[in-house]
Amino acid sequence: MGGSVNFVFRDSGGTVNFREIYTRGMYFIQASPEVVHHHTSPMHYCDEWYGKESILDQKDGISPGGYGLLVIDYMKNEMYTIQGYCHIGEVLTYIKSPAHHCGLDDEIANVHCLIKAGRVKEVSKGYGESKKKIRNTKKNPITIEAVENFSLELINFSLDTSPLKVKQFQESRQGYSALKKRMVAAGFKIDEANWTGFVKDQFDGY
Repeated sequence: MGGSVNFVFRDSGGTVNFREIYTRGMYFIQASPEVVHHHTSPMHYCDEWYGKESILDQKDGISPGGYGLLVIDYMKNEMYTIQGYCHIGEVLTYIKSPAHHCGLDDEIANVHCLIKAGRVKEVSKGYGESKKKIRNTKKNPITIEAVENFSLELINFSLDTSPLKVKQFQESRQGYSALKKRMVAAGFKIDEANWTGFVKDQFDGY
């Protein structure tokens, strides 16, 4: 399943971009080499994929929409989110494009780039007691070959986003309140009416 999510990007100079993007785009951007390794602007993805139609009016401030909100803030070196689509700071994909899947070439190329840059700190597959993983160490660094030997199945890549600190807020009234408090403290302008209305629509009756 997919949909849209509101995306905020603030560059190191303080310029704020506010967009509505697809959830799959959010997942791709938060794990892109631009963000994870180079810490450069990912906005060319928004321009290329969505154009000016994705730009949201921020004169009254920022608010969540669709699945929620993703914030990438280069002024404070933080990346945080509240949404029910994916975790951030990681990516679930393949090391080689399988025959039964298409459209993963760019995603897999990004993973290869991050491995070569030393930005993959752990690779894992499975869950619970059956979970297996390999960690990146100086003695045994993660390489593309090591991951290929580990698995050609769907695997999870945990990313080193430093100096960006990653935070996933819980989808709840309390989570949205904590996120709003965090953003206000960081200097973002909040659209109180839209924020309150969004949370009310999400949680009234539950």
